[in-house]
Amino acid sequence: MLAGIAAADVLCIIHLGIRSVSTKHSDAVEILRRFDTNAAADLAVLVRDKSQAHYGVTAIDTVTVTRILRSMERLVARATEAAAKISPR
Repeated sequence: MLAGIAAADVLCIIHLGIRSVSTKHSDAVEILRRFDTNAAADLAVLVRDKSQAHYGVTAIDTVTVTRILRSMERLVARATEAAAKISPR
């Protein structure tokens, strides 16, 4: 989950030169939405479920875990692809 959140920061830095420093995760979603609505939707999934995943006392159901993992994987893949385009080989 945190890998996906970090990947969203990478995307924002690469595309806009900024990242959210707000304590409200929804602000990061809005920054990402400026250039990638699909990535913003994936980040919104992670932000929505973060507290329960990190601090909750009850187990997270399989459907939610699958949704979190897929969103995280897509964000990491997008960030990896974007970084590869700017990194020297």
